[in-house]
Amino acid sequence: MYLDYASATPVRKEALKVMLPYFSKSFGNPSSIHKMGIEAKWAIEDARRHVAELVGARPDSVVFTSGATESINLALFGALKAHRGTGRHVVVSAVEHKATLEALKNEGFEVSIVPVDRGGLVKVEDVMAVVRPDTVVVSIMAVNNEVGTVNPINEIGREILRLKKPRPGLPPPKTPLFHVDAAQAVQYLDLFVERNHIDLLSFGSAKIGGPKGVGALVISPNARIEPMLFGGNQEHGLRAGTENVPGIVGFGKASELVLAEREKEAKRLGGLRRMFIRELHREIPGAIVNGDPKLVAPHIVNVQIPGKDSEEIVLRLDAKDIFISSASACTNPSARSHVLRAMGYSEDEIRSSVRISFGHGTKRTDVFGLITALTEVSR
Repeated sequence: MYLDYASATPVRKEALKVMLPYFSKSFGNPSSIHKMGIEAKWAIEDARRHVAELVGARPDSVVFTSGATESINLALFGALKAHRGTGRHVVVSAVEHKATLEALKNEGFEVSIVPVDRGGLVKVEDVMAVVRPDTVVVSIMAVNNEVGTVNPINEIGREILRLKKPRPGLPPPKTPLFHVDAAQAVQYLDLFVERNHIDLLSFGSAKIGGPKGVGALVISPNARIEPMLFGGNQEHGLRAGTENVPGIVGFGKASELVLAEREKEAKRLGGLRRMFIRELHREIPGAIVNGDPKLVAPHIVNVQIPGKDSEEIVLRLDAKDIFISSASACTNPSARSHVLRAMGYSEDEIRSSVRISFGHGTKRTDVFGLITALTEVSR
């Protein structure tokens, strides 16, 4: 019983099927000008179109990377390099993924960290209060990967857009780029870049039913960044190196499937989430659901079982072949959750919290099976 979809998803069978020929039959280098190279290039461009459609972007705005972590790093460092003459200031929230927080930690940039409320929500006014004339990037995740809280991306984007409007008699203002970590959002939320005033959007294949080792950075036509990898001219000159053709093809197919099923799946998983919470409170009255009670993604639920250690819960469920997590998969197990800490939870509350995440394969029977198992281990 796999209930850790926020960490990784199984590759959809449709995605695996279209990937297979590019491992051994159509294995040409997409930069080659012969027939096999052109065939691989066409496959990449077809996948690029599907990935772009998932977020309402132009195909030529999509840069393929090795995953969401590289996409985030390319967005942040690429923007800071391109605008190094105008500033080194970055705005992030306190609950961003480690790919964001660790990337900026020791690079000499000036970072303003925006607090969140008890539900893990970033407030628009708190973000805008720390934006300065020398701010290069504002980076806010759309959906928190540990508690599922959905941030007001559209409102933040709209406020940043207001800063960009020219004023009569004055030169064009120097305004920040808006980067959004959408790794846990594109699966179930409409996060179209133009509609939400997003300049840079990063997400990965492994969280949407595609293969690991592939991601995308979507760059709006008005955004300017510089590469971090140098060599060939692949990916519009922004990401040198021979492309992972099978992975990209699988990513494209997974994106196509998500776009076709997103609304229906979001409704279905939201129903399972509500059912789980209802049954949880019935069977374990002392259990507490962490995060915002309303502004939440349909596939993530973070649960606190007072008096129990999260790692013990995870391991005891593992012994029953039920797989959940105690925090983000990218968090050092000994460090516990920086997200819950930023939300104001005590160490005891953090220690007793686990994350459950649903996905394409989750059924009603899984929810009831999990409730039964949690009830047993919480005694």
